[in-house]
Amino acid sequence: MYPDRNLSHGGAPVTDADGLRHPARPGLRIAVWLRGPLRTILEDRLSPGRVTRRGLFEPAMVTRLIAEHVSGRRNHRKLLWTLLMFDAWCDHYLPNERWR
Repeated sequence: MYPDRNLSHGGAPVTDADGLRHPARPGLRIAVWLRGPLRTILEDRLSPGRVTRRGLFEPAMVTRLIAEHVSGRRNHRKLLWTLLMFDAWCDHYLPNERWR
């Protein structure tokens, strides 16, 4: 029932080596994923060309947010995750829509 609990450790929270599980701050998982396993997807889906074609956001700003997050200077996980999910939503529900 609690994925961050492990019965072999007496039900105590466990943290894996990559920092993907952290019961006290679940948002850290997304921050780590966006710097690691999801980095390529993040950079592809929010590339300057793609952001320009979508026409809703400033490509230079999105690129800066990604660079700051990936380098570890800032944690933009909430904003980047929102942009990533919005892009996926647009692809699914409005595949040919452009706003500029």
